[in-house]
Amino acid sequence: MRRRSILWSLVAVMAVAGLGFDNSMAAAPAYFPAPQTAQQSTVVSDATVTPTYTSTATTMPATPIVRTAAIKGNSLSIPSIGLQASVLEVGVTADNAIDVPSGSQVGHWVGSARPGQTGATFLDGHVDGVFNHLSGVYVGQTVRVNYGGQVYNYRVVHTEVVSLDGIDMTRALSVWDDAAEGLNIMTCAGTYVQSADTYDHRLVVYAVRIS
Repeated sequence: MRRRSILWSLVAVMAVAGLGFDNSMAAAPAYFPAPQTAQQSTVVSDATVTPTYTSTATTMPATPIVRTAAIKGNSLSIPSIGLQASVLEVGVTADNAIDVPSGSQVGHWVGSARPGQTGATFLDGHVDGVFNHLSGVYVGQTVRVNYGGQVYNYRVVHTEVVSLDGIDMTRALSVWDDAAEGLNIMTCAGTYVQSADTYDHRLVVYAVRIS
């Protein structure tokens, strides 16, 4: 598995906070798209309405948050693709990049909403690991999160593939279509570019809470 090949390099979420995605605990090449209004490309859209967005971004701490241990019972389930995985709380690395767990785990960025809170819960993972079949998720399918001893059910409402230089993290950290609670999942997509040590697109799945 290319643990460095799935480098998560992301746009600034707020003017006061630059974010990226790093794929491992080890040092990795710094690649951060410019913090400008993103242009999407190769978009696979499953929604017919233009969504509104409510940002759930928070100011990043001055000192990076290290990855924490998995909390027993916290898990993500996507029955349509046979996925069942533990959820690990992750923060940012020394490079101020959102961390990504090892291949078999899903990361919940602690700067996003927790399941059950207003806003978007943001999850990440490796395309050559836990999310190798995430592209098979379609609108209307259900996603279940066990978190803090509670079960939260979501319905997928939109999926899209965005070029690496077109990532808009305000969008990725926002609830789709102005719903109260959302679940957004991101992984790599497209072609692996050796010179950049990452893939050239990102897949984002947007879901809203139904129960």
